[in-house]
Amino acid sequence: MTGLGKPKKPMSSFIKFMTEQNLERNKGIKYSEWLKSVGEKWKSTPYHIKKLYEDEANQALTLYKEKMMMWEKKMISEGNDDILKKINSLRKLKKND
Repeated sequence: MTGLGKPKKPMSSFIKFMTEQNLERNKGIKYSEWLKSVGEKWKSTPYHIKKLYEDEANQALTLYKEKMMMWEKKMISEGNDDILKKINSLRKLKKND
């Protein structure tokens, strides 16, 4: 779908935090151990710091939703509404899981 210009869903606040932590990752430890330590760091991160990540993630999500609406309108105007039907059916399948 990205070949059709579909916007990519933005990272969540935790994923953004994890990505930043990955830059400082010691490659000598197992990934699972590193991931557990990042989760613990996230849990102990002060609220005001988490809030910065959450605000950034919410802004990115709002922008993503706007871009998705424009993309969907573009797909419809170009006669690609069958693609939107496929996407919606996939969304329904994911919700039922």
